[in-house]
Amino acid sequence: MGKKIIWTFWEPRDRMPAYLKLCMKTWEKFLPEYEIIVLDYLNLYDFLPKKFYDESLYQNFSLAKQADAIRAAILYLHGGVWLDTDTIITSSKIKYFFENTSSFSLFSRHIGAIKAKKDSVVCFEWAKECQKRILIYKNAKQESRNLKEYEVYYYLGNGPLNLSIDKYVDKDGEIKVFDRVKNKVIMEAFWRQCNKQKERPAKEDYVEFYFLGDYSEFFIDNEYGMVMLHNSYTPYSYKELSVEEFLLCKNTLSSIFLKILSLDCSKMYINIREKLQSKKLGFNLLSFQTKYGTAKARIQNQLSYKIGQALIANSKSLLGYIRMPFVLSYIKDKHKQEQKIYQEKIKKDPSAKLPPLEAYPDYKEALKEKECYAYKLGEAFIKAHKTWYKGGYLKFYFKEVLIIKQSSRKK
Repeated sequence: MGKKIIWTFWEPRDRMPAYLKLCMKTWEKFLPEYEIIVLDYLNLYDFLPKKFYDESLYQNFSLAKQADAIRAAILYLHGGVWLDTDTIITSSKIKYFFENTSSFSLFSRHIGAIKAKKDSVVCFEWAKECQKRILIYKNAKQESRNLKEYEVYYYLGNGPLNLSIDKYVDKDGEIKVFDRVKNKVIMEAFWRQCNKQKERPAKEDYVEFYFLGDYSEFFIDNEYGMVMLHNSYTPYSYKELSVEEFLLCKNTLSSIFLKILSLDCSKMYINIREKLQSKKLGFNLLSFQTKYGTAKARIQNQLSYKIGQALIANSKSLLGYIRMPFVLSYIKDKHKQEQKIYQEKIKKDPSAKLPPLEAYPDYKEALKEKECYAYKLGEAFIKAHKTWYKGGYLKFYFKEVLIIKQSSRKK
């Protein structure tokens, strides 16, 4: 094909999260000369011969692994640029990557963005190795062998690709590898580095940077023109939002889209201001809950509630009564250990301290949990346990339990 093409894959296409559609809008803005082809099961065979890969690829492997093999074949057969749907183009400066003259280029072996010429030997070797691995997996499955060694996430991606790169990396003009840190394509890692944040799991950096705060000014200062997200790290609640709902979230990612797309997409978001007042509390709540959870969940995690639930569950059979002392002792010890771990955590990092219950948006609603039978029962039992030597348990059984039951029935 003589056209400039950007390829991507999403199956099923009509279930693509709205924020990924916004990512693709940035491609249209800064790379208008490129045709964007979104592959899915409906059009895949228009570009990829049905027998190119063994059909077991589509039965035995996740969509992410299918996409790895598909990009190897598509780039070999047609050439062009492959972008994962969670890629954001921040400026036309990215053309240094799109227009470099090598036969195959990528960022630090990150396969989310690849530029390749048709008949690229790297893509050919990659696709060839994919087919080999697809058949190995198929045979292993048919023979009921252990599949664990084949189920690594890079089985059809960096696994076979790295073999091909290592084979041709020293060949002049064949491969160009751009540094993903220097070129800031993983922005949250660069942000942590610049702010001297302590080491922590990559997913935590990602969620903090893109969804829990607004660091868009830091993000926009990206002179290299492209950033790769991690859709697998994105909290599920954000994937369910519509375009407009996502843009009202007031976090790094929503601010980025508004700033980057505002010139071309202002009409699309013209009613945002009108709806902001009515919806902003809901989306601030989403951000708050992602970080701190809910007041209801915290009350249900209190010892009174857990003890009450255990008393109810184990009072339904003779066996339950027999094991009840052991169950209650286990719950108490486990709760004590959890509290100890939490205290040690906030001692090391004060910012990890949870806000008071009164600060939670669902606080008033959550107070109903303290009035439920399980919570009241557990509360009374803990009180009785503290005065067991004064007949606390007898009072608990003959007085407190009856009062709590009657009170709960009235409500």
